[in-house]
Amino acid sequence: MERCLTNKQRHTFSTEFKLQAACLVLDQGYSHVKAIRSVGIGESVLRRWLQQLQLERQGVSHRTRPSDQINSEHRNLRRALSVLSERRPF
Repeated sequence: MERCLTNKQRHTFSTEFKLQAACLVLDQGYSHVKAIRSVGIGESVLRRWLQQLQLERQGVSHRTRPSDQINSEHRNLRRALSVLSERRPF
């Protein structure tokens, strides 16, 4: 597992590192605390990676949050309603 340090003194982690850390909990039965200590990351970081991996395993990309999907669906429904309203004779 590889980590890098940027100029801003914030850690950046490779995708592989994030996946391996999350899999410790999800696939190998590690507790959150044991995984955090094993890879040397913070609790909030691990929780975020776990959530992202769980969503991806459910078919939801981490780049598309559920709220984004809801907003997109809402826009589509409004457009459809607008089209139907224009077609409806009064």
